[in-house]
Amino acid sequence: MRASPIIRYPIDIISVLVVLSTLSIQLIALTLNWPWYAVILILLMLRQVSLVEHNHAHLTIFPSRFANIFLGWLCHLSTGVPLDTYRVHHVLSHHRYNNRFGSSGRDWSSIFGFRGTRLPDRPVGKAYYVASFPFIAHGETLLWFLRAPTSKLTQGFFISMGIVGSASVFLVWLNAAGFVTFFLLPWTVLLFGMGYNNYDHHIGCNMT
Repeated sequence: MRASPIIRYPIDIISVLVVLSTLSIQLIALTLNWPWYAVILILLMLRQVSLVEHNHAHLTIFPSRFANIFLGWLCHLSTGVPLDTYRVHHVLSHHRYNNRFGSSGRDWSSIFGFRGTRLPDRPVGKAYYVASFPFIAHGETLLWFLRAPTSKLTQGFFISMGIVGSASVFLVWLNAAGFVTFFLLPWTVLLFGMGYNNYDHHIGCNMT
């Protein structure tokens, strides 16, 4: 009998290393009190972690359920975005409804989901979309969790929030200024950056 692989695809070893190295740099920067401009390197690396989390939300990296959950926790601590939030908002809403926002379905991140917009040629303005993205996308996802309190995604979300929240409290105790600089600031930039990228990926493209 052939043993199960540790990882689905060998190339994803790079993905795991990206997550581990980025989070390690964040933690080292905080504990060793690196200068503030080290956050520039962290932001560049977090872009790659966000891509890994995106792919992990679509197709998990490991055959092991716990390994997948644990990697999700690491991504959450690094990016500030819970994996289950990504799955609900991006996979269940965005990919299912693909920018439609009406009676046929509601894509919460649609650039056509605002008053005065029209699919496919009249999107909302980019600045307003980016500014509102974290509140709309994550607000709608939180409502989904509250409406489905017994779902596995909801349970995973609250467990991840508890674990990452506890780790965050410890890091704040260790170095509050470092936590703001190397974690909270990158989380905030990434939240708005997701909206920026999503707009660019869907403006003027063929919806088919």
